[in-house]
Amino acid sequence: MPASEIIGWQVFFSIYPFTQDREDMRMGQLSWIMNRVNGGKTELAKFIPNYLKDIEPKKQVAVKSLEVQDKELDEFKKRYMDALKR
Repeated sequence: MPASEIIGWQVFFSIYPFTQDREDMRMGQLSWIMNRVNGGKTELAKFIPNYLKDIEPKKQVAVKSLEVQDKELDEFKKRYMDALKR
């Protein structure tokens, strides 16, 4: 991997960090798949750590207008370019 790509990922991470929660989700999904392939019947939820046991996750999807999405993309581009200039 060239240094320019590593720098690009470092800049992206400084703006939008990937958290341990995402890694826990990935490993839980992989473990669940391995369980299913080997004949297991356990639900996916059993493989995902629930650190906030008393709070159930809400399945709400925020719908953003195209204008809001365009504005967010423009802001990201600006922050990304500014970070690359440093």
